[in-house]
Amino acid sequence: MKIAINLFLWTSFVSEEYFYIFENLKAVGYDGVEVPIFSGDEGHYKKLAKAIKNAGLACTAGSACLPDANIISLDASIRQKGIDWLKHVSDLASIIDADVLCGPLSCPPGIFSGHFPTSQEKTLAADGLREIGEHAQSLNLKVSVEYLNHFESYLHNTMADTVALVRQVDHPNVGIHLDTHHAHLEEASMTDAIHKGAGYINHVQVSESNRGPLGNGMINFEEVIKGLKGIGYDDWISLEAFNYKDPDIRKALFLWRELFKTPEEVYMGGIKYIKQFL
Repeated sequence: MKIAINLFLWTSFVSEEYFYIFENLKAVGYDGVEVPIFSGDEGHYKKLAKAIKNAGLACTAGSACLPDANIISLDASIRQKGIDWLKHVSDLASIIDADVLCGPLSCPPGIFSGHFPTSQEKTLAADGLREIGEHAQSLNLKVSVEYLNHFESYLHNTMADTVALVRQVDHPNVGIHLDTHHAHLEEASMTDAIHKGAGYINHVQVSESNRGPLGNGMINFEEVIKGLKGIGYDDWISLEAFNYKDPDIRKALFLWRELFKTPEEVYMGGIKYIKQFL
């Protein structure tokens, strides 16, 4: 398995001031970085691509469906805006030569309807993801749909829910993004959840129950890696923790306490911790 680190550990926008990080990550053994894409133009991502490549790293990309660009909105113009947005993100991900676009792509995080997910919403999500998957496939980019816990989303919260959605999408380029933080909150068994996702999981984030450094929470990562090996998964494992000092990240993730002292504590300790199970 290839190991990456999500750059949310530093920022939600990877400006040139963060490019120095890449050589440090390569030096401690990372294979790649996971780049959040929520803003920026083609010119910036060309510079970013060069910096990542010069450090000897590969990359993945992450983004999200947005409240005003929502592919399950009942308003057709908002749905189209959502599809256009995620196609645009795919184009930017292609510039940095990412091989997967992951994240909560099916509906906006933190937005709730007040009712159970409807069959219409599920169909709209499947139709939108199919179109996005088709576009991403032309860029040699896989689409990986993340399921979030029920405090953050309502359309699909479990592996079983997400397998059903991806089956409805019915496109070879669209799979499932497993995030251990969300699965820990929703699944009865991490092993069973991973086995339910066999053949559909195409990206994995290892994130602690408390969003802090790996091994300082309640998740059994040995079980996670054993389960992934059991289904023959052999792709990216991306370590995810968040810069709680960044006001945008803190607000989006509801991070109200200190989780670690420095990013170095997270990325240096994290790769050592997870490698013991690989």
